[in-house]
Amino acid sequence: PLEALYLELGCKPLRFNLMARRVNYLYYILNLKEDDLLLKVFDAQMKNPVKGDWVLQVTEDLKMLNITLDFKEIKKMKKHSFKNLVKDKANMAALKYLNEFKVKHSKMDNLTYNLPNIQPYLSSTKIYPQLAKELFKWRTRMAKFKVNFRNGSEDIQCPFGCLHDDSQDLILKCPVLMSH
Repeated sequence: PLEALYLELGCKPLRFNLMARRVNYLYYILNLKEDDLLLKVFDAQMKNPVKGDWVLQVTEDLKMLNITLDFKEIKKMKKHSFKNLVKDKANMAALKYLNEFKVKHSKMDNLTYNLPNIQPYLSSTKIYPQLAKELFKWRTRMAKFKVNFRNGSEDIQCPFGCLHDDSQDLILKCPVLMSH
């Protein structure tokens, strides 16, 4: 699943970066001088919003990122503080969004994500890239076992003739492999 890549790598979908950029641009607009043309256009859109206006989009972004500040409160904030707030909110909104998708895929049932960080095995200098790829496959149940890739197939028996399914969960319990 695509969300496995995002969650394992600690990345967020582009839509959340775009939301954060729009909200940060809102801060810029709100702090312009009162006679600035851009601020006047913004105020006009606020007074008479029309479907497709930037003001409606950025207002929706604020809701999606769970930023409950009004425009006056945003304007009063320090630039650095506001940017950090937006960054944190975008990361948490992306994590929530990806976790909601994760629930829909059984391949990720055994994984939990509380923070949007790269998984340690992927950033370790002690693990070679090929091994990291294999670990990713095993964590997301993408290793080559019949149970992982059924596609309507009835034959999921162990290739060694055992009575259990060909499953990565049961591979270490296979009597044929255990005897060798």
